[in-house]
Amino acid sequence: SAHVSLNLSFWLQPDPLVKILTQSIPQVMQKAMAHHRNNELQEAFDTYMDVIDVQPKHFDALYLAGVVLVQVGHYEKALHLLDRAKAIKSNHYELQYNRANALFGLERYKEALQGYSRSIELRPNYGLAFLGQSNVLTQLEAHEHAATCIDCAIKLMPDYELLFFNRGNIMETLGKTDEAIRSFDRAIELEPTYSQAWHNRANLMGLVKRFDEAKNGFKEVIRLNPADYDAYVSLAATYLVLREFDDAIKTYEQ
Repeated sequence: SAHVSLNLSFWLQPDPLVKILTQSIPQVMQKAMAHHRNNELQEAFDTYMDVIDVQPKHFDALYLAGVVLVQVGHYEKALHLLDRAKAIKSNHYELQYNRANALFGLERYKEALQGYSRSIELRPNYGLAFLGQSNVLTQLEAHEHAATCIDCAIKLMPDYELLFFNRGNIMETLGKTDEAIRSFDRAIELEPTYSQAWHNRANLMGLVKRFDEAKNGFKEVIRLNPADYDAYVSLAATYLVLREFDDAIKTYEQ
């Protein structure tokens, strides 16, 4: 996910305990979580920090402020807050998952794998943690194990298109082209505007010499994302293979 700028000035100059004197902590937390649900991340973060100013060991505020920081890519500071929350409640499966996400973002892959495993120990049917494991194992080039984890995630979340997209990439790495194509097909079936799935599928179609399907796939990518430079280059190269030279020249010019 794209990183979002977040004002972290509190870290150097924490505010005094002022903003919530006239409200109860539960009311302020409800307000913060409403901001969070609405993706108003700066407002959510600031309000969680107001609570932490008043109650430094408030588990939910520490945990959810850490989640916001993971969401916007401030992984070191996220880990700081999540570790404070973990010291209060270590058996919280979502905390373990989000802490593992922070470790993954810091490229501390073995620790992240341990965190995802701990999350699964606490909640064995937590599909997102299996996805996290698969992502780590892919980074560690343990692709067979990554495939096993992504299949576990798919059993638990069979309608989540990202899982099939990731599975397609893993199958392609393992040289299982037909399996990869089927996975990308399923991702597109679940989300027809998934341009990266269309792109990866079209690449595979070229690899297996199904050039007309590759051509149509790259055209769909361009329709969905007209700024995708690589799709134009790949489409033009496909036109060349098909000896459709006028279309190749036109596409290169585009």
